[in-house]
Amino acid sequence: LARLLTPDIYLYETWVESERGVVENGTAVALFPAIALGLRALRYRALLPSGWLTLWLAGLTAAAALFAGEEISWGQQWFGWAAPDFVLALNEQGEFNLHNMGKQLTSRTPKAVAGLVVALGGVAFPLWQRWRGAYFTQATDWRHWLAPAPMVVPAAALAVALSAVDRLAVWFDLTDLVPLDVDFGELHELCIALALTFYLASISQRLAARAAG
Repeated sequence: LARLLTPDIYLYETWVESERGVVENGTAVALFPAIALGLRALRYRALLPSGWLTLWLAGLTAAAALFAGEEISWGQQWFGWAAPDFVLALNEQGEFNLHNMGKQLTSRTPKAVAGLVVALGGVAFPLWQRWRGAYFTQATDWRHWLAPAPMVVPAAALAVALSAVDRLAVWFDLTDLVPLDVDFGELHELCIALALTFYLASISQRLAARAAG
């Protein structure tokens, strides 16, 4: 919609897709609550039925912090400080981050894994639950805590849809057509960030409710 309302592609890229644009900064901002919610959930880790769920929560919280930090180059984009020389020698874009240092390992692979987890956990699994009527409501069941709440589904579904549209646009050579000429990759990352935030929010809410009563 933003692209349709902004015929000038350079203006669109500046305000929406650039490193200082709405999408990339919005992704980092969307992840800040995920970090706080993950830490809040870890306060109630004793209420979880399995110890590995604590590791799962800690891993997701750490992933949110890493994701947010990488999006803003650990503050470089916001505060304008220069990256050290050893980073400049390794980073493809001269930024203080990991995801531009050999993109297959530090950017493409983690993003592909995150996209797959969101697609399976936030879309395929809820569809399976609905089809089989398999809802895990017992707090003593580890699946109750692992399964995503309905609030996760819209962001996860949008991430899958954006990825599909991006692939189709490339396959059918439609990437020069408005609005298919946008950077779907950045939008995809924003939806992954939102799905992670909602997922941690749902677990945090359930743990807080159990602790309260």
